[in-house]
Amino acid sequence: MEVAIYHLFLSVFVFPILGILIIAWVVRRLAGKGKSSRVNQDEMRIVQDVNRGLERMEKRVETLETLLLDRAKE
Repeated sequence: MEVAIYHLFLSVFVFPILGILIIAWVVRRLAGKGKSSRVNQDEMRIVQDVNRGLERMEKRVETLETLLLDRAKE
């Protein structure tokens, strides 16, 4: 049970925060450089892909939370 709580903590707090920090770093990096629009488009596409992945991970974490809470009630 202790391991499940640890994984839940990582999934709910640490990973999303790291994802947000990565996105912020990429956006800041994009804003600070005057590269061509092609590079900016590629980098923005990468940021969007990371964001979509984080949203999917958040949904999976919510599902896991529900499963763990249901299991704890039993």
